[in-house]
Amino acid sequence: MKIKIIFSLFFVCQLTFAQFDFERHWGTYIGNAGLNIINSVTDTEGNIYLCVGIYNGSNLGFNFITSNAFQSTPNNSAIIKINTEGIVVWGTYINADLTDMQLDTRNNNLVVIGYAQPSSINLISANAYETIFEAASMVLVKFDYNGTKLWGTYYNVGAENISIGATLPSLAIDLLGNIYFSHRAGYSTLGTEGAFQTVKNGVNPYAISKFSQDGVKGWTTYYGINRSSIQKISINSNGLFVTGRVKD
Repeated sequence: MKIKIIFSLFFVCQLTFAQFDFERHWGTYIGNAGLNIINSVTDTEGNIYLCVGIYNGSNLGFNFITSNAFQSTPNNSAIIKINTEGIVVWGTYINADLTDMQLDTRNNNLVVIGYAQPSSINLISANAYETIFEAASMVLVKFDYNGTKLWGTYYNVGAENISIGATLPSLAIDLLGNIYFSHRAGYSTLGTEGAFQTVKNGVNPYAISKFSQDGVKGWTTYYGINRSSIQKISINSNGLFVTGRVKD
């Protein structure tokens, strides 16, 4: 357990870029011990994007949130773009508790997901799938490679979404830019016609939802019974893969 903690703190505090010869090219510290790197992705040009969680009054430091940021007011999450030379291209705070970030490799656009806050309204588009905030709302937001918001929506799934011990929402993007994400499912009306599992079964069930690249809702299927949970989803040309656990 001690080894895991030490490794985690090191990775939070330092980002290192290695060339193919495995010699360090550059390295940088990011904030302090109250930060958590939720996910990192690399685009087709070698730029690195960090999705950062900010806890216990921590801060990123003045040099990571840029003057052209989507949001400059501190909050619980941030996205940072760093180029191949270790220079910050842009960085922005996000009014949400982000849980995952993935890259659309067709155009290097970013999609993030997480739990909404009352202040998350600045993330929501006027024509979004859902525009009403609820106590357990999620947010799904798409940014372009310059950090400009393309669209954002609430996704209301019911209070069980934030119950204690809930597995965090996970994202996947297919080769056409369609967006898939796993989440808790409190409401019994989420399942869509023709889905794998249309009826909410069991206690605290999970679900998987699909949105188009433009933020249009596709389908939702419930997943599992008897407290089964989804840990992570991924996708390739063969299909959508789900990992998790189940209790008999």
